[in-house]
Amino acid sequence: MNTKSFMRWLKSDGILFVGYQEGELVPRTFDEYTTELAKALKNNGMNFEARNITKQTYELLKKKREAAIIHKAQFENEGRIQWFDMLMMQTKWVEESYQQFEKAMARYIYIARK
Repeated sequence: MNTKSFMRWLKSDGILFVGYQEGELVPRTFDEYTTELAKALKNNGMNFEARNITKQTYELLKKKREAAIIHKAQFENEGRIQWFDMLMMQTKWVEESYQQFEKAMARYIYIARK
């Protein structure tokens, strides 16, 4: 990953804010400092902060699933059951414990400065 273009895009006091996920399309690494993005930022001399939001993501997915289940009849009545099914698919991981989710998935926020 080449972040040199990021450097050119940012103003001298600019901030790059990136939401990053691993586990579905991008293989899971050890932590937020071992991701491909973190390596690229380091290799290009960019200072950055990284925040692990995996737990918050898991909690959000649980609430999303609960809300969909509560409103399932409305999806059916409006002929939009495919939307309900999509929400169930998107939130399937909450059927697992957080520990299992965390082993397979990760969500991070990066804030990089020039």
